[in-house]
Amino acid sequence: MQNAEWPAPSISSSKESRGHHRADPTTSTMTVIYGHRAAWIAILLIVIHQSLVASSIIFLTEIIERFQDGRDYHNFVYLYLIAMALPYIPGCTSLVFLQRWINDAHSTFVSRLTDKIKGKISQYRNTALHERVTATLARNSLPVLREYITFIHDLVSFTLNSVLSMVIMIFLLPTELALGYVISFSLCLGLVFALRSTISTSSSSYEIRYLAYTDTLDKAWDNIVLGNSYNEAIWQRSKEEASQRFYKAAITLQLRKQLGNLLLAGASLIPTIFLIVMIFRGEHIVASVVAAVVVNLTRIFLILNSLSALVYKMLDLSSMRAKLKVLFAPLTTSLDEESVSIDHVGTIYVNGNKVQGKSQIINFFADVESGRFRITGPNGSGKSSALAALKEQFGGGSFLMPTNHANLAWEGTSKPMSTGQQMISSLREIISIEDVTHILLDEWDANLDQENAAAIDVALNDLANTKVVIEVRHMRGQ
Repeated sequence: MQNAEWPAPSISSSKESRGHHRADPTTSTMTVIYGHRAAWIAILLIVIHQSLVASSIIFLTEIIERFQDGRDYHNFVYLYLIAMALPYIPGCTSLVFLQRWINDAHSTFVSRLTDKIKGKISQYRNTALHERVTATLARNSLPVLREYITFIHDLVSFTLNSVLSMVIMIFLLPTELALGYVISFSLCLGLVFALRSTISTSSSSYEIRYLAYTDTLDKAWDNIVLGNSYNEAIWQRSKEEASQRFYKAAITLQLRKQLGNLLLAGASLIPTIFLIVMIFRGEHIVASVVAAVVVNLTRIFLILNSLSALVYKMLDLSSMRAKLKVLFAPLTTSLDEESVSIDHVGTIYVNGNKVQGKSQIINFFADVESGRFRITGPNGSGKSSALAALKEQFGGGSFLMPTNHANLAWEGTSKPMSTGQQMISSLREIISIEDVTHILLDEWDANLDQENAAAIDVALNDLANTKVVIEVRHMRGQ
């Protein structure tokens, strides 16, 4: 994810930018992640899966008791085998719906963020905002959502496995084991509260170092490919410093996590181990109880291990939520707070006529129905801002082609074309749009040779007979 900070999340709907009510950003996050049928089907399948697995304990214990009593136990053998084999069906199916859940959440997130930035003309030249939104959409959204949703899926499965299995075993095995589980759970919770601060601090340090490191790596291409040894040396030094800080933070975080893991393992296992030993050394122990405990020892320790893992995952949940908060920041933050004003239109000239300010540029073209107009002026006078103001004014009836139009999506991009051919092809597509009456071009000839520029110049003259063509030209054409 990009090394950029967003303001604290404050809004999450398109109405808010127009002064309407402000929605709770948490509501937006919850809807994007959990507002899908696939999410609840996946969770339901997890419930079925874990319920079947837990029921196998009942059938296995019943087999032992009936065998010792000399009663028929074959039906329970079949039920046990079914309970062990059948869970694979809902288990595997839940993973299919997990992927559907991830797809739906990602699609919803992309749709909401693209809707939020749609038509935000004043933000187009906001480079920092452009980089953050692009990074969020193109690189960060799917990995973060996939990681978080998979984590939730596993957490639900872990929780049900531990709770359901323990509830059943409480009724089947000696009550002392239930006491051991309660003691273990209490100790684990106490350790979590004790470790939470240091783990959270390490996690935050890790994330910050990671962002700084990736931000440095993002600049590798420009500093390496050009072959400028001066820039490369500075970049290499920055990369080494950032990498060392990041790797150190990663090791520190892992050491603290594994220390916590050992403590949690001890807290979850030792009380129950002690109670099992006391049960076996008791004077009035019943043979069936011994058999039931022995047969279920493996499952008991699996449950206790899952308990420590479950409680430990609670620490990871805070880290996951931190990543999610960063991801949703552009969706829940008002773009207007970072607006690059299009009111900054200084003294410019339209076909030699002096114009100043947004209102004057709009008034100048208010009643114009056709013709070709060239905006000129010194650097920083607001020529591009004037085009942005006109685009905002005319809306869907205008088409703004910025200086850097290489990333605009076009129909005619199926075959390789030169810059001039692409420009001609793009103009043809613009002309074919019936609703477009104003064509706004920002230095369209900046990267064209004279031959292509002359050909397009003729085409624009013809186009100006029926449409309004407003252009900022490269210095060569002024």
